Amino acid sequence: MSGMLTSLAAAFILVQVSHAPPAETPLAGPRVETPAAESARTLVRRGFRGEVEVLDVEADVAAIDLLDLTDEQRALFDRLRLERSAAFSKAIRENFDLLTQFGSIDAKTQPAEFADLLRRTGEALRDYRARGTMMREMGPHLTFAQRREARGLVAEYIRARAESIRRETGGDVNAPELFIRIKVETLGKMAESAIRSAVAMGAAVFEDIASRLQLTPEQKQRVEKIFEPIAVQELQGRTVAPLVKLRAFFEVSQVLTKEQMAALAEYTRQERAAARSAGASTTQSGDALMRMEGDR
Repeated sequence: MSGMLTSLAAAFILVQVSHAPPAETPLAGPRVETPAAESARTLVRRGFRGEVEVLDVEADVAAIDLLDLTDEQRALFDRLRLERSAAFSKAIRENFDLLTQFGSIDAKTQPAEFADLLRRTGEALRDYRARGTMMREMGPHLTFAQRREARGLVAEYIRARAESIRRETGGDVNAPELFIRIKVETLGKMAESAIRSAVAMGAAVFEDIASRLQLTPEQKQRVEKIFEPIAVQELQGRTVAPLVKLRAFFEVSQVLTKEQMAALAEYTRQERAAARSAGASTTQSGDALMRMEGDR
């Protein structure tokens, strides 16, 4: 799975520059009603060369996360963050093919194609974007001082990241390009994180199987190659035809020894038994709940 993870991650480093005009005033930053008090908190993190590191979540999410929230505020924020993350991950899975095109379209030499890709990506994320920003959802539940500090943190990050990009590119980036780049690179980090989490789950299962079967490095590499296309389809939420899986398992059987095949069969039997047991427990819990509800 490691090879697949590397290729997927590479496809989501969306740091190209588009010449498409932004829909809002670029780099204006959030409006701060009054100057924020100095704070040790900051979203700006610098790498070894002094460059400002790209956030792997939206800036307002990171900013609110740094605030001194009450228990009630923290519970609400965590719930909203999980909901937003789930909605974003769903959009990524359903539009995987579209997003991987960022790795094949050059914004500088193909500005029209890149602008169209951004437009289609925006449409793909329509349901997620319909929620608005985290500040819009969480803002009413924050105090004035909290909102002010969060907006100040976001504005500081945008200014610092913009300056870092100018240095990286020799200053040859205008304001609209900076705006698009900051938006797109954050999207890329979020997508990379979503893909990494999904792949990690599959990788953990594969590593468990590989360990139990005592696969040699060569066997492990060959099995990974056989199942990689299936893993990508499942990652996209697509149904894999039984015949495709059967063919893959047949190919795997040619790689494994008889002892390893027997161990794989036993592993599969145990997993199915565990799944049936979990399903029975869920059903029993549901029946018990309905009985309790009926007694009221």
